[in-house]
Amino acid sequence: MATFSLARAGLVSALTFASMTGLAAAQSTPPAAPAAPQRVAPTAQQAVPPANVAARSYTTEERIEARVQDLHQRLGIRPEQESKWKGVAAAMRENGKSMEAAMEKRRDAWAKMSAIEDLKSYQQMSEAHSDALKNMIDAFTPLYESMSADQRRAADEVFHRYNQAAAASGAERPPGTGIPKATN
Repeated sequence: MATFSLARAGLVSALTFASMTGLAAAQSTPPAAPAAPQRVAPTAQQAVPPANVAARSYTTEERIEARVQDLHQRLGIRPEQESKWKGVAAAMRENGKSMEAAMEKRRDAWAKMSAIEDLKSYQQMSEAHSDALKNMIDAFTPLYESMSADQRRAADEVFHRYNQAAAASGAERPPGTGIPKATN
């Protein structure tokens, strides 16, 4: 099996983030408490939708499908790569749904968690993220290896931009996906 370069590792990591639905929202710290200690569960924040899309809430499935379609287009998947792409799309869908479920479980219990429970919950989220990365690596490797040099450059560029933007601004999703954050 080929050794992953730093660019490939970034690409795989970004693919996993692209398939997730707002991990950072579930890991947010609560606002400063007033005089009496009070915890408020963090909620996902809604991004401004693109100008050509009416403002509304998007379901988890809609957000995931939009990311799958956007990435398919950006990577320029050719007809002979569709069978490999189906594995990537399935991994994105599975990862998105499992991460959404894990975040919802954390959000539902968050307000009543002790500090230790909060740390354990964060550990569980990290483990779920690690599992999602493994799932994405397993699915994406055959596709990436089948890509032309131009497709690889395009893929690397898409995710390098994401990594730069994330480092600069803490972005939760690759820029340009046009998918509002969850409000549910």
